[in-house]
Amino acid sequence: MSTADLGFPPGFFLRDALALAPDLLGCALARRLPDGRVVSGVITEVEAYLPDDPACHAHRGPTARNAAMFLAGGHAYVYFIYGMHFCVNVVSGPAGRGEAVLLRSLRVDGVPVARTTGPGRLCRALGIDRALDGADLEDRTGTLFLLPRPGPAPAFTTTPRIGIRKNADVPWRFVECGDR
Repeated sequence: MSTADLGFPPGFFLRDALALAPDLLGCALARRLPDGRVVSGVITEVEAYLPDDPACHAHRGPTARNAAMFLAGGHAYVYFIYGMHFCVNVVSGPAGRGEAVLLRSLRVDGVPVARTTGPGRLCRALGIDRALDGADLEDRTGTLFLLPRPGPAPAFTTTPRIGIRKNADVPWRFVECGDR
């Protein structure tokens, strides 16, 4: 039995986003398509968003748009941005806290890297939209779920977050070393 068969350890998603973010590198995001096929990719780039961070969607409290961010860690927060892109986050921390890790890039076998680099492209490649907002990412029978990495944690580097204006200079972007 592999580590992936065992699931995530208890409390894995209940940590703050900054602690969870690097541990998501090397894990797989899987999407069950309407025809039953499952497509997945290895997470290679993420960004952390904490409740007191002015760039965090939960910074000003719960709204209809960000309600999933206030669920317990291990759920999906999917939002629509710029009138054209969906983005998917892994909610972290205890219920009511409002923090998450944005998934920015995946490595998917047989799919050109350019199609899964960037949160909008990642969602397009896997068919992720607002219908998956709030999904339980630990439920492997669901439509959207995470799988633990099968081996040791990959080496990674940190950089400032990209594509935002507020609090952009903090080194809360985690990128697997060698990821294109």
